[in-house]
Amino acid sequence: MVALDRNATLLGLSPGESVADARARVPDLHVATSDAVGDARALEALADWAQRYAPIAALDRQSATVSGSIGGDAGLWIDATGCAHLFGGEEAMGLDLRHRIEKLGFSARVAIAGTPGAAWALARYAEAAEGVIVADPEAERERLASLSVAGLRLPAVVVSALMRLGLKRIEDLAAAPRAPLVARFGEVLARRLDQALGLIEEPLAPVRAAPAFRTRLVFPDGIGNPEDLALAAHRLCERLSGSLDRAQKGVRKLELAAYRFDGEVGKIAVGFGRPVRDPDRMFRLLRDRIAQIDPGPGVEVAILSALIAEPTIAVQTPLLAETREAGDEVASLVDRLAGRLGETSVHGLAPIDSHLPERAQRRRAPLATAKKDVWRTQRRRPQRLLDRPEPLEDTLALLPDHPPARFRWRGRTHRVTRADPAERIADEWWREQKPTRDYFRVEDEDGRRFWIRRDGLTEKGDTPSWSLHGLFA
Repeated sequence: MVALDRNATLLGLSPGESVADARARVPDLHVATSDAVGDARALEALADWAQRYAPIAALDRQSATVSGSIGGDAGLWIDATGCAHLFGGEEAMGLDLRHRIEKLGFSARVAIAGTPGAAWALARYAEAAEGVIVADPEAERERLASLSVAGLRLPAVVVSALMRLGLKRIEDLAAAPRAPLVARFGEVLARRLDQALGLIEEPLAPVRAAPAFRTRLVFPDGIGNPEDLALAAHRLCERLSGSLDRAQKGVRKLELAAYRFDGEVGKIAVGFGRPVRDPDRMFRLLRDRIAQIDPGPGVEVAILSALIAEPTIAVQTPLLAETREAGDEVASLVDRLAGRLGETSVHGLAPIDSHLPERAQRRRAPLATAKKDVWRTQRRRPQRLLDRPEPLEDTLALLPDHPPARFRWRGRTHRVTRADPAERIADEWWREQKPTRDYFRVEDEDGRRFWIRRDGLTEKGDTPSWSLHGLFA
């Protein structure tokens, strides 16, 4: 057995026993199959939900391992710095957190302290009438001193050895000479003690990076229709715009999170081609996707976060209103297309220094400025290439340098009536050398124009191969 509820514990059962032995003592014992993967997912979902309290929430995945128990000891850290006043203070925040977690079907103990290590120890080993402990900063060390050394997140074998030595409490360990203990048990003992006492920093690994800017709205009675959520989103955009304006920054990626009464979290995210802080423009993109959020039994908190924020660049405003409006309209169009089709579906093309057509361009952000000092061919090339050159059949041409007079492509024969001289391209010297290419821009008798490629030169002893690489409009 890996975990027990309160009733099974009161009956004298403990983790680690076999099910057969437990049923011999409690015949009507109810047993369910453990699901470690499902437990991890549930903890991650709970951490996501906990961001309704603060931007940074971190998982404590190894509590069961370091504390010596086998299961039922999952942990979650919330960095509540600067957030407790939103809930009426630290104690009110802790009570609200515990109450809501219990409504989600979990039992929990909550401790608020100055360090992650102190909070971990107090939550598991300190006494609390209502399961919520708020450590007074001035008395935090004294409160930790009376706790078991198991509260330092030490491996179970180290805790057992310390107990045998008579070092049962944190105050006993703090008073003992450190060098012999470190030599025997390793530096983890000193590090955990110093982290709990706040002598060294202990960084948390949040489930995701904290947003650069964030604002929230609370609905005590909840909201349940898209219109109300849209009104809330517009108000949040106005608030966030003010924060961005004061910092002289704009948002590139925006996320709206709706926290429901049942613990579920609905999220939508939109991106912008360039930093934006106009609330109406932010809201227009969010409004198109608000219907994707299922309010369920009701939304109690809405949080708008600027996941990516960048400094806004001052630009010269055009004197002509038509030019100014045209630039804004293009940026707004790009944002709407990216919001509907996906950020990866809308992009621009930037030239790069390469003669090879398949390497002459690369994707860039739609509104990014391309370099101007890049080599460009003076020959006409198709706007769009085939993903892979397609082989041609029955190609008839005079060698060595003439364009094809006839070719067959996708089952149809084309007779060439016009053709431009060849554009010869050698492979780049720093790459694996491939046959020299000749490109011909040809037109058939129906007016269709093709970009045909010949690989290999007869004067070098190559056997030329023909393919179609692009099409002209």
